[in-house]
Amino acid sequence: MKKSVLFCSSAILAGLSINTAYAQSAEVSERRLEAVVVSTQKIDENLLDVPINVSAVDQDFIDLINADDLEELADFIPGLQVQAQSLNAPSFSIRGVTSDGGAPRVAIFTNGVSNARPGWGASLAYFDMERIEVVKGPQPTLFGQGALVGGINFIQNKANTDENSGYVQVDAGSYNTQRLEAAYNWAVSDTFALRLSGVHDSYDGYIENHDPSTPDLMGQKTDALRLAAHWSPTANFTADIIANYEVDDSTGTEFRSAVIPTGAEGSKSINYYDDVEMNFTNTQGRDGGLGSDREIFSITGILEYDLNEYLSLTSITDYRDQYQDEAFDSDGTSADLLQLGTNQKGQSFSQELRLNFNNGGKLRGFVGLNYFDEHDSQNLIISNDEAAIQALLIAPTFAANFGGQAGMISYLQSLNVPGAENAFNIYDPLRYSLVGLTGGQVIALNEQYVQNTYTTNDLTSTDVFADISYDVTDRLTLTGGLRYTEEEFETSSVAFVSNGNATLGGTAQAVFPGTDVILPSLISPGSFIGFSYAMFSSAPQGVTQQRSYNADGDFTWRLAANYELADDLNGWASIARGRRPGGLSADASETSGFAVVDPEFLTNYELGLKGEFLDNRLRLTSSVYYSEYEDFQVSFREEGNPVALVENTGAATQYGFEVDAFMIAHDNVDVFATYGYNFSEFDDSDSNGNSQVRAGNTFRISPKNTLSLGAELHFPMGAMELFAVPTYVWKDEVYFSDENTPEELQDAYGLLDFKVGLRNENKGWEVSAFVENATDEEYLIDYGNTGDAFGIPTTIRGIPRWYGVKLKAKF
Repeated sequence: MKKSVLFCSSAILAGLSINTAYAQSAEVSERRLEAVVVSTQKIDENLLDVPINVSAVDQDFIDLINADDLEELADFIPGLQVQAQSLNAPSFSIRGVTSDGGAPRVAIFTNGVSNARPGWGASLAYFDMERIEVVKGPQPTLFGQGALVGGINFIQNKANTDENSGYVQVDAGSYNTQRLEAAYNWAVSDTFALRLSGVHDSYDGYIENHDPSTPDLMGQKTDALRLAAHWSPTANFTADIIANYEVDDSTGTEFRSAVIPTGAEGSKSINYYDDVEMNFTNTQGRDGGLGSDREIFSITGILEYDLNEYLSLTSITDYRDQYQDEAFDSDGTSADLLQLGTNQKGQSFSQELRLNFNNGGKLRGFVGLNYFDEHDSQNLIISNDEAAIQALLIAPTFAANFGGQAGMISYLQSLNVPGAENAFNIYDPLRYSLVGLTGGQVIALNEQYVQNTYTTNDLTSTDVFADISYDVTDRLTLTGGLRYTEEEFETSSVAFVSNGNATLGGTAQAVFPGTDVILPSLISPGSFIGFSYAMFSSAPQGVTQQRSYNADGDFTWRLAANYELADDLNGWASIARGRRPGGLSADASETSGFAVVDPEFLTNYELGLKGEFLDNRLRLTSSVYYSEYEDFQVSFREEGNPVALVENTGAATQYGFEVDAFMIAHDNVDVFATYGYNFSEFDDSDSNGNSQVRAGNTFRISPKNTLSLGAELHFPMGAMELFAVPTYVWKDEVYFSDENTPEELQDAYGLLDFKVGLRNENKGWEVSAFVENATDEEYLIDYGNTGDAFGIPTTIRGIPRWYGVKLKAKF
């Protein structure tokens, strides 16, 4: 706590800031902060007047800090953490609460439309943005779908009739980075405009992989195209259509084994930051080695009609279609232990109607309804060499009966068992079933065991919501909001083997030629591995399991007050009730194969302060919050099950403090900073007084303290300007699982970035060079993963030092 107070004090006393739109006028000596306009409450209003903790950044600030992806931008938004193993597996965390497994807790919106489901379609390329708004705390009436702890709204630039304009940006850098981004706005007439924008972004893998079956890991290529149309035939009607198409191709996620040495048959010592040797097999459902392919199309229509001077009607319609396949080596070695693949498809449709009212008096607000329908399907492919699995997981339990590995190998050799000396070698293993040998059977193990599990999910939700603000006095405004939600969810699953049955468990066959000795001495209580072959699925082979879930309607709400303490200084308070939908999770103990997961609820209490000081040169926003969770949902993996399951674990509590600011400190210096303190842990007992398994544990990926500092130094040079942008981000230690095991702890670390460049504002060009993670700090972004369910956890390292240059021209 002492450390958190120190960081908090330093951030405030320094008068630093962030998460405001970066602005600069032509007369540098007279520069003042421009108002930041947000639409968080469904109307455009000054950030200072919104009784919510909201951070807003525009494209200029994104360019300033060189944040080409949301992971980098999140470092400068207090309370937000983003961890992306791959584009298909993003993890969004607000105030230490993630969306792993189950329904989302963090609402991800694009142009006002939810795209958090399915989760593998939530992480999109962002470019040519108007702004990004990040809202903390439950926002049931504003964001709805999954906004238990907050939401992120990506607002893309629409076409406009103001003028013809555009830009081109070219980047090059480390690991063969190539990025080309461009946009052009065509004002066809006074009432119609088109805007075309796109990006090509690619880089090679930065994790060297020595296995010839797949390239270096963590590389990526993204091609995205966007077409926007704007039509305003009359003064009271506008229509905006935005179509997005994106194709992604990655070279695979680094799942480095944390317990099995890599190199030729384990010749190297374990090093989380060394090269890897991860392999690919042709059973994983993807061509071209480890990696992923993804294709996403969406089209959004936003219609706004002013019914009269006081009423306006908004319709937002959206359709999305997405597909992905991915192959990953979950064991992190060159042995065929856990080779996984996925093929997924998803379609969704959303329709929102909203009526806004504002007569210019004391009362204003909106009422609306939303319909959301989603269908997705997945084929999960799990393949392995059964002999390698036996050497890793089964043989050690048998060895206990012989005083260790040497005694067991000696015994097998005395019985003329071929390959007995390799009983514990995962790279060149004994190829006969030890379980079969206990019954005197000679059973050749399957070199390529393959199981497919097909799952389909259908979700329909209907919401009715209202949000009203009333000006009690010229200084005091009260706001109340209410949302009612009904959901229907259906899931089905079927699993079957496609390359021969599992043989680890044994089937009747002859004994070894020339040997009639049965091996009863290999039998020992508990020696057979307790994993659910075939193939780690709770579903019976070839039998479709299906279950529906119709949630009882639930209400969520918010109450807020905003008080103008002085000119450009507002204090606010809020109480909000958020809800994470329930659903279904695989459970072998249930007849249907699925268990019902109850909804999760959060009650959040928050006080905040927002203001501008020093003659509008400093903007400072801050808040303190306290939250209580009921029926907290936890994502976990059972032993031997690669599929993440969800269960309700009881109660949890969190509290914290956040501050962000931006300051024009000097004619030639702007400074910005954020600080966040977050304490999140599971309570000792649930609401019924029962002790909790994870009592006292902190939430995963939930650092207590986070800090970011940055500055822009700019110096006029005639018609041009020289600028430099140093930034520093520091994060406290985190656990990578809710179990808080010591192995899953990442120590605190800091990242230093630096950019320097030259610009000519009048001619619209800028050139810069940058270095990210300048000190080449080594850190992990995850530990455990799928392999952890089998006692072979894996790690994923953070991005190493990265250099590059940029050239941008506006016209």
